[in-house]
Parts: sequence; structure tokens; C-alpha cells
Amino acid sequence: MDSKKDDHKKDFEIIVEDNWVRLRAQKGVFISTDLLLSTLEGLHSTEAYQNDKKGSLWDFRGCSSDLNFEKMNVIKKYIETHYNADWSHRFTAFVVDHDLLYGLARMYEMIAEKIPTTIHIFKDMDQAENWLCEEITKYDHGNQSIKLNKS
Repeated sequence: MDSKKDDHKKDFEIIVEDNWVRLRAQKGVFISTDLLLSTLEGLHSTEAYQNDKKGSLWDFRGCSSDLNFEKMNVIKKYIETHYNADWSHRFTAFVVDHDLLYGLARMYEMIAEKIPTTIHIFKDMDQAENWLCEEITKYDHGNQSIKLNKS
């Protein structure tokens, strides 16, 4: 295979939903830098992510990882290099079910300040989905108001 774009498919499912793109890790998956980079490559090549969906919901429940600051920086640099600010994506929710992954997600949230997306971390799926819905609705409403005011 020339590209690692599809390497994630057995471990991560990318699902295009009404309001966002959901990335669901299989239970028991070990979250490595390579897996995340492959998943990001697959996500970034998804037309709905680029042109339509304003949010992504990453479901890491039931997973483990050994990511650290250096490995998180590799992921951050990949996103900074490959993320296009003209894409529609603006909001990212991470759902985790234990403190280690919560801490790793918080670390990523802090080092990813230059990426033009709002990140929030949850331990509850319903709260994550509600937050994404609210943020996307506010964003859409704000953009409609700007268009109306320009008319």
C-alpha cells in the first residue's frame, strides 16, 4: 500500500453523521501515534469533513495509550501542516472513560492552541453530543447573522 491512509480502518470507524463526523475506536484498541496519524489522514480526506461538517466527535472509550508530550507534538505538527483553515470543521469533542486518556486529551488541547478549532473533552457521550450541537448551532446562527447584516 502506497499510503497509510487506510491503516486505521480496522481500529477506527469514521462515520459521517448529520451534524458532525464521528470517529469511533474499537474497544480495547491501543491508541498509538501511527494509528492517530493514519486516522487523521483518513479523516482529512473525507469530503464531508472538509466541506460540510463543522464538528468531529472522537470516541476513545475502552482504549488505552502510551502517548506522551513528544508524541502529542508529532500529532499536533501533522495537523498544523495538513489542516486547511478553509475547511468547514470548527469543533472537536473527545470522549474518554478514564483519567489517563482524559489527561492526554487535555495535554493535546493545551498544545494545539494554534489549530483553528475549539476542543472540549468529556467523559459522557450525551454531554459531548449536546455540546457539539450547541456549538454548531451557535456558529451557524452567527454566520447567518453576518450574512444578513451584509445584505
